[in-house]
Amino acid sequence: MATAKKLPSGQYRVRAYIGMDEYGRKITKSFTASSKKKAEFLASQYVLTAKVAVESPTKKVSFDEAMTRYIDSRRNVIAPYSLTSYLSIQKTLKKCDPAFCDKDVLEITQDDVQRLINKLAEKLKQKTVRNRHGFISSVLEYSGSPLRLKTTLPKKEKNMDYIPNDADVKKLLKLLKGKELEIPVMLAAFGMLRRGEICGMEMSDIDFKKGIITVQHNMIRHPDGTFEVLTPKTYEGSRTVTVPLFVTKAIKKRGYITKVLPDTLTTDFTDIVDANFDKRFTFHKLRHYGASIRLYLGVPYEYVRKEGGWSSVTVLQQIYAHAFPDKQDEFSNRAVNYFNNLMS
Repeated sequence: MATAKKLPSGQYRVRAYIGMDEYGRKITKSFTASSKKKAEFLASQYVLTAKVAVESPTKKVSFDEAMTRYIDSRRNVIAPYSLTSYLSIQKTLKKCDPAFCDKDVLEITQDDVQRLINKLAEKLKQKTVRNRHGFISSVLEYSGSPLRLKTTLPKKEKNMDYIPNDADVKKLLKLLKGKELEIPVMLAAFGMLRRGEICGMEMSDIDFKKGIITVQHNMIRHPDGTFEVLTPKTYEGSRTVTVPLFVTKAIKKRGYITKVLPDTLTTDFTDIVDANFDKRFTFHKLRHYGASIRLYLGVPYEYVRKEGGWSSVTVLQQIYAHAFPDKQDEFSNRAVNYFNNLMS
């Protein structure tokens, strides 16, 4: 029997293990009392009288089946994008190591996981490997595995992905003048909008006189390849964004925002960058450009976070840390000049 622990309230709580369910997950029950002895007594009495099966499940469950159950348990409460991501991870793991996925989920060891991660690290970026590892850990925990992973993961790489600068954005808009991607690029670069938000936007979402866009639609891709316009996937996603009036003027003149789907937007944009720029950057990096310019101009992090729809300022700090390598001397000189003036 576990030992009761004192809570901040002064009460004592103990969790009693009473068996495992048919999927191999632990069954526990919590007991709280005014004293340690009383809490432990209540737990002991319950274990002795509980009509709960304490035998291990007779049916073995493969890790592949455990993944399916884990995904199904969240299917109706997670965003379609997250569901697609989970299914993609499951497919990747099955392809990478079929033997691992066929193994009984309760018999998987730390060495098994380490070998799988080593295989994934041969072909995937460290961030992707870490993401896959987090999914594996969640599936194991959901399935009742006692294993708590201590896997050696690839070292985090310093984020040096190139963020376009002013010259890049001006060149882009010159290339795209009057073309389908012109307005999506404006909305991403000057409004920090995501591709799904741009593709799902409606004309009624725009206050053309004030340049204010209400972000309340997001086009998502379902696992079967179909697209649907829903509300933003997070609370922070629903917001208002102010853009230059030349952006709303261009939209009004055209009469619509865009007719392309998110995936098409990405591939078409990539083709344009590959053909016309020495340094590669993604459509999503235009959003980072918009954020970094605001921060450079002195807009507080919290305001940029809210307008851009980020849940925390952490991403913004990472973006700004490497957004303007060409302005490093200027930033350094600001501090030097301040101290020179202080001591003069």
